[in-house]
Amino acid sequence: MKGAYTFTIEKTNDNKFIYKEYFPETRQMTHRTTYANRKLTIKDGPCSEWMDDGILWFTGQYVNNQRVGEWMHYYRDNIYQTGKYVEGEKEGEWVRRGTNGKLHAICHYRAGKLEGSFKQFA
Repeated sequence: MKGAYTFTIEKTNDNKFIYKEYFPETRQMTHRTTYANRKLTIKDGPCSEWMDDGILWFTGQYVNNQRVGEWMHYYRDNIYQTGKYVEGEKEGEWVRRGTNGKLHAICHYRAGKLEGSFKQFA
């Protein structure tokens, strides 16, 4: 059996807690999430995750356990999908790109549901 993922928890000056998780073989960070409490049950602040090989997977922000603001998802160092969350729900325009970075689709959300125009590109 290979080694288990390890983690650290750091307390910040503003009394939040940053959870960091590491891939066992390389010690590459795979998770970095900010929490409002020591029990790590309320996500509140920046959040990023990486693949085991260190390639960024996504970045975003939480407020009181809800995704908020701009979130970016990546595929092999290229931006794959971007969009905004409002109170934990997808809202407004979301843009998706192919693995080559070219525009693939633009769609619109309201309160987490697909609504309005959806454009797909070849």
